[in-house]
Amino acid sequence: MVRKVRRVVVGALGGHESTMTHVEEVAPVETEDGSMLSWPIWGWDELPTVPRAEGSGPDLQPAFPAAGGVRVVALRGHGGTVGALEDLGRVLPGFVHDAARPGMHATDTIDIAMVIEGRAVIEAGDGTRTTLGPGDVYVCNGALHRWLYEEPTHIVFVVVGANRER
Repeated sequence: MVRKVRRVVVGALGGHESTMTHVEEVAPVETEDGSMLSWPIWGWDELPTVPRAEGSGPDLQPAFPAAGGVRVVALRGHGGTVGALEDLGRVLPGFVHDAARPGMHATDTIDIAMVIEGRAVIEAGDGTRTTLGPGDVYVCNGALHRWLYEEPTHIVFVVVGANRER
């Protein structure tokens, strides 16, 4: 199981030169009940131009970006998710769920996730479920869904801010 996450970023120096601007361990944020960890890795609030030096570091808040923004985050569910789902709003501000169905949520984002280790169940708003394992990639286009971790599972997410039709 992944125990630590490092952020390694290559930034432009100008011309055809580049350097490592960040090589550092990312501190995890834990839910109060200890059932889930979140590592905020990288992000920006609006579409950047390239090349970039990235010397100033990532934009990590809010956890869910506005349209054009991106967040990259690693999550580990330790298994048995009810407590984590109830507490996730403190780890990921902007995460809102239906009290009748803990963890069921939809955000104004396109979520792309890859399971690194373990298995997780993704449930759609209509109740259909699919089990995801290592190497599986999941895409959610702002739709209602929830994650269920029955065993320790490590997933990396790229979350892209989008506009929602009202």
